[in-house]
Amino acid sequence: MSDAAAAPAQYEGEVVTSSEIITSIYMSAIFGAVFLGLWAFFRGPLRHIYLKRTQLSDLHARPPPLCMVGLWSCATSFLAPVFFLDDGEFVATAGLDALILVRFLVLGCHIFLPLTIVCCAVLLPLCMTGTYSSTGDVANMADILRYTIGNIEPGSSKLWAPFTLSYFVLAYTGYCLVQHYKSFAMLRLLYLRHNPLATAGGPPRMQVVGLEKRGWAAARSTLLQLCSPYYMLRCDSLRVKRYLEECAAAEASQAQEAAPASTTVTDGNGVAAVALTLKALGAGEQGGSECGEFAKAAVLPWWLSPEQIPDAYSVERGSTGAVHGKTSPLNRKRVLTVSAAGQPVWVSAEQYSVLFTVGGPPPSSELWRLLRPPTAATPDLVLVDSGKVTELGDMSPTAKDGQHGLEAGGGSSRSSSRMELEQALGESGGQEAGKGAEFVAAKLTEALQGLFPKSFTHLVRVYNHHAVDKLLVQHEAASTQRDRFVTDVAEARRKAAAAETNGKAKAAKGAGAKLAKAEAELAKWEAKTTELEAEIEAARSAAFEQPLGTAFIALFSDQTTAALAANVQASFVPAINFAVRPCPGPDDINWSALWASHGSRLLRALAVLPFLIFMMVFPIGVLVGALSTLDTAVCGGTPETNSLYWPWYCEQTSAGAKFLKQILQGILPSIISMTWDTYVLPMAFFFSAQSERRHLALSDLDHRITILFFSFNLANTFTGSILGGAVFGSIGNMVNQPGAWLALLGASLPSASAYFLNYIVIHALCTNFFRFVWPHEGTVLFVIFRALGMCRPKCARDEAMIRTPPSYRGARHYGSFLLIQAMALGYAVIAPLVLPAAVIFFFTAWMTWKYCALYFYERSYESGGRLFETLFKLMVGTMIVFTVFTGLCLASKKAYTAALVLIFTQLPMISMFSKRVSNTIGHYAKLLPLQATLTAPRAVLDPITFLPPPMRAQAAGWYPEWGKVWEKYGIARSSI
Repeated sequence: MSDAAAAPAQYEGEVVTSSEIITSIYMSAIFGAVFLGLWAFFRGPLRHIYLKRTQLSDLHARPPPLCMVGLWSCATSFLAPVFFLDDGEFVATAGLDALILVRFLVLGCHIFLPLTIVCCAVLLPLCMTGTYSSTGDVANMADILRYTIGNIEPGSSKLWAPFTLSYFVLAYTGYCLVQHYKSFAMLRLLYLRHNPLATAGGPPRMQVVGLEKRGWAAARSTLLQLCSPYYMLRCDSLRVKRYLEECAAAEASQAQEAAPASTTVTDGNGVAAVALTLKALGAGEQGGSECGEFAKAAVLPWWLSPEQIPDAYSVERGSTGAVHGKTSPLNRKRVLTVSAAGQPVWVSAEQYSVLFTVGGPPPSSELWRLLRPPTAATPDLVLVDSGKVTELGDMSPTAKDGQHGLEAGGGSSRSSSRMELEQALGESGGQEAGKGAEFVAAKLTEALQGLFPKSFTHLVRVYNHHAVDKLLVQHEAASTQRDRFVTDVAEARRKAAAAETNGKAKAAKGAGAKLAKAEAELAKWEAKTTELEAEIEAARSAAFEQPLGTAFIALFSDQTTAALAANVQASFVPAINFAVRPCPGPDDINWSALWASHGSRLLRALAVLPFLIFMMVFPIGVLVGALSTLDTAVCGGTPETNSLYWPWYCEQTSAGAKFLKQILQGILPSIISMTWDTYVLPMAFFFSAQSERRHLALSDLDHRITILFFSFNLANTFTGSILGGAVFGSIGNMVNQPGAWLALLGASLPSASAYFLNYIVIHALCTNFFRFVWPHEGTVLFVIFRALGMCRPKCARDEAMIRTPPSYRGARHYGSFLLIQAMALGYAVIAPLVLPAAVIFFFTAWMTWKYCALYFYERSYESGGRLFETLFKLMVGTMIVFTVFTGLCLASKKAYTAALVLIFTQLPMISMFSKRVSNTIGHYAKLLPLQATLTAPRAVLDPITFLPPPMRAQAAGWYPEWGKVWEKYGIARSSI
């Protein structure tokens, strides 16, 4: 058959993919509008579900109330906090971690909005005037090829346009990253220096942010910040400046009002004075209120109302981070102390603590000769926080205990025999519970007290509370059943009494039988609960008797000493390899990781590696990409030109068959990909990362899972979709024309953008709005089951579980955002039609997530936005993807010179950019300067703040989702 005769058949094959994209756009927009309508209809009567976060009783900074009167208000009232609430107020209520998530979406708008205008204006005319898509070499390419560089003839001078434009794309992306990093650095330092808890006046005060009426100027400012990174940074600078001025004025006012009291906190070493001042203010007492039956409960119910909680564990009346029940993570890291002006002030416990973990085995015998302490008498030590050595009588009680423990343990600081050291540490190197762990603790206590005699206050031991936690889970289930049968017994008694009153003997007999059965079940579960409470006490006592030697938390009375200790590279104890870092907040500690020895961490990482490799290489991206190009692969061209031509599939002409084909290729691939990314991967990556037990903080665990998601999306979804769509879409012609594979690849790589365009459009117009009506699976399914008469709450525990807000899965969501970034940036100068879809995605995602972070999700921890450092590195990775992919596409179009120049100039530029930004901006965003810590108030940290809730009396602070990186997603606190 001649080429002229084949042309009509080629055109018919081309139109299919474009119509699928149009279908996706229409259907996504329709479904998105339907989801918004459903949400507007249901959010009024279901406000207790869709406004979950506002039901936290101790949320200090609450988002503004919303108008829910009328359908129009329900449909549009969410726009007010989204556009009128500024970022300072957003941080006050939702936290810096949530702002980083929202700002990452703003970054997408900053990058892709100008790129859309420039790239589409420059490249689309060049691509549309090309003629390569009409040649017989690309008979099975989609119609979208006409809007990509795939339509430009190989070796054409037009290819220098995307080459030149790629430098603009790279430069502008780098500029946006720099502006965002500067903004993050300011906000991070502000968080460290003026933490959200640093408010004077004793008990925390509640406030509602964004209540004042604002005009369109506020919305205009928000939109400008959404479009311009420069304007965003400028607003942040003004906001920080204004906040610092307000803090300085408040501190000056307090100093003038309480000048006589300021001398009471500077006497001696300051620690005792702070404690006495707090006691005088009534904050140092931990005595609890009787609270009736709950005062002496073996396990304090986590669902109690604020007035029922004992004072010691109350947010309003307590003074430590040992706060009862589900609460804001800021409350779990708080410490009440006294400012230099003598006023009570809240500070963050993590800034006064240091985490020590055993990072390796003891030194070899050759090194021990150089590392061991000298046997001769030594001169006075040079101390960090004092000019002379403090006598034992001046030591804190903890330091004295450590000294006595050292003597009792048989270890001496002048021990010169490595054999004695090995005997003291034991076979586990001092990491397992026993004399070895006590020896390590005593050595560390002695070293810290010797270096910081006036600042070191306590060494908190780590206990393996897994058995206690497991029993608490069983106790929660048994208590829930008990409370439900209490309700059943009361209802059965009411019915039995009613039947007797009415004189219905048969009904009374049946009611009596039901009452007897309910009472028997109640007695059974009461006995089970009592039995479990005794087992919990026994397991807790057993854990206390066996403290581990794998990790220790050192508490200090001032931030300067803690900062110095956390960043000392020299070994504190020569015989022990300690890894030192600032301690995560009590809300952020990943306790199961602290139980693992350094050797087991390495073995676990190796054991998890095969499973991770399997998940990374599972060809979901190839399968989805091949499915999205199924029609072009098997129907493109004719049976003579395409060896994979399927007549029975391609020659169906009915409207129903065409619609099913469009669904098969346009909607189904994105649904499969979304299901895989939403349900399968998060569980698999959490299991893998937590099983490694290398991530000592929940935020570190989220960092690790984010990196795993990025690696999977890059290696599997992005690359696999390209290969699956491009290679599979052209495989028929490649078989018939083996010598033309480079030309076919040059057209196939750009045309594979059809799947990415489909993917982004569906997420931009449909999936983002679906989050409004379906923000959390368990929450919405409960509503559905309750409407069907199932899973109705029968006790206060059930009601509390319903009201408890879930957290957001940061790593999983960042993985999706980074995938869109890679798709849009990778095809920025190859298929510019992807860019406007990316702008729409990031804008709708920004609206959705800003609202949900304010009113629905409550973070499970607060790390002060540390994840941005990881996100910056991953964004640098997407810039590398852009360079390499653009170079490959140019090479496939026989623009070899442009491809080589692009790769060998842009990759070094990206490397230099990353290092420069990290050294000039990132370096200053990690920690506060030591001079800034000198003005921070001294604090006496109660060790109970860093004691995990299962180990506290009455398990105060424990609740079913405690200690999980993602709350209410069916994951465990620890893995295998």
